[in-house]
Amino acid sequence: MTVVHDLTKTVISGGYCIGCGACASVADSPYRMQFGELGTYLPTLSAHASPSAAQHAATAAVCPFSAAAIDETTIAAGLFGDETAWHADIGFYRETYAGYVAEGGFRERGSSGGMGSWLASELLAAGLVDGVVHVTACADPCGDRTLLFRYQISRSLEDVSRGAGSRYYPICLADVLAEIRSRPGERFAVVGIPCFIKAVRLLARQDPAIASSVAYCIGLVCGHLKSAAYADFIGWQLGVAPSEIGAIEFREKTPGRNANHYTARVTNRLSGESRAKPMMELQGGSWALGFFKQKACEYCDDMIAETADVVVGDAWLPRFVEDHRGTNIVVIRHPDISRLVGDAIAAGRLALEPVTADVIAESQRSGLRYRREGVAVRLADARDRGEWTPPKRVRAGRAGVGHGRVAVYRRRENLARATHAAFLAALDAGSLQLFTRRIRRFVRATNAAKTPPAWRRRLDSLFDLVAAWWNPPPPEPPGSIPRP
Repeated sequence: MTVVHDLTKTVISGGYCIGCGACASVADSPYRMQFGELGTYLPTLSAHASPSAAQHAATAAVCPFSAAAIDETTIAAGLFGDETAWHADIGFYRETYAGYVAEGGFRERGSSGGMGSWLASELLAAGLVDGVVHVTACADPCGDRTLLFRYQISRSLEDVSRGAGSRYYPICLADVLAEIRSRPGERFAVVGIPCFIKAVRLLARQDPAIASSVAYCIGLVCGHLKSAAYADFIGWQLGVAPSEIGAIEFREKTPGRNANHYTARVTNRLSGESRAKPMMELQGGSWALGFFKQKACEYCDDMIAETADVVVGDAWLPRFVEDHRGTNIVVIRHPDISRLVGDAIAAGRLALEPVTADVIAESQRSGLRYRREGVAVRLADARDRGEWTPPKRVRAGRAGVGHGRVAVYRRRENLARATHAAFLAALDAGSLQLFTRRIRRFVRATNAAKTPPAWRRRLDSLFDLVAAWWNPPPPEPPGSIPRP
């Protein structure tokens, strides 16, 4: 019997859509992307739409969270498997580095070491691509909302440089994918977070125009994607009402502080005044709390953009983090990029040092744990509730996961979910304090689970000993990725 993979009944209704727009980019797609009240993109069907089985199959095959899509390891093995090594945490790789760009102000403009913008610029300057698909600031109206960021195609080095920096904001690929398709013969580099790069790879498998036009994918290490409410919330705390935010800088470097102690800056579009404050002094500034995290991110096991040709992220390690200017980790999988980077290192344009794959993984250890072991726990919890979940490479299970860690995963998920509804209520009431009151207990519960008192740690250890005796953990711990 043929299985019909209906995105509306699984990914969309279950809240697992990340808003990438791949399903709306399929030829003759019944979906259109809209910006919802929670501050995220969602595909919608027209009132009288009745997709055919072929349309269901085509749209499900390109969705990064669909049961019909192949997984990251399978995609990456087909792209890179013959000439690369493999690591359980970072996937396939040729070379791995840590360092920064030593030329042209890339490091100063970027949120970290400047490697993301440098790679995009170098591909353009070398004539390997005609344009770079990346996220830039904008001011396009969307209903009664002004969007702060969007995907666009840049064709000059100046335009590429304007995309430097971190964008913790919902974006959608649908419009730029349509533009790419309309320009046969041109080649592009696409910059994106892991699930967006996976979506582009999946779309290229069924769309020859996309396959021939997307020459390179530059991946960004990703903790999770926020809703637009995150930017609104930061601005509101700085005294700029959500309706008056004209621009936001999420990661302004702060001399004298560690690289992870950056500053948020918001500009009022009416007065032009900007206000700034260290992110860690703002409510929700701790990334681990997951304020306004999209649900799909709770069920993603790819943090290192395993399907991208090259990946850049932050080197969150003691020997790098003390430099406020920022340091990148770099994972290279494509031979062209390997040559570009190697030549630039030899010329002194890049200050990169080789590091092992283990060092790359260690720099993202807490995030990887949440994306592997945490996903296994959340899958098991959803299975016990009888809910559909996206298929993942990690197995659902809690055996071998400490009682305290399970509590942390569950309470962080509860907190992230609570922030969305609480912020809508705060907007309706015009009261930031209402938001704070509604999530206070979730924050306290999350912090208590993360740093429990000594008696609770001893009790949890006892629970873990009993659990290990009663139900021994499997040979492969929850969260492990099978070898390709």
